[in-house]
Amino acid sequence: MNKSDLTEELGDVLRNLIVIANRYDITLEDILKAHKQKLEARYSTE
Repeated sequence: MNKSDLTEELGDVLRNLIVIANRYDITLEDILKAHKQKLEARYSTE
């Protein structure tokens, strides 16, 4: 798969993410914050 094809596919994934998030009234900011918190908890050294 070349970069152009991958870029197009990632655009499709992003669009689907936005559609689902909007359907459930979830902002992309909320998604990113939750993901960041999950990773911080998983990889915290404390």
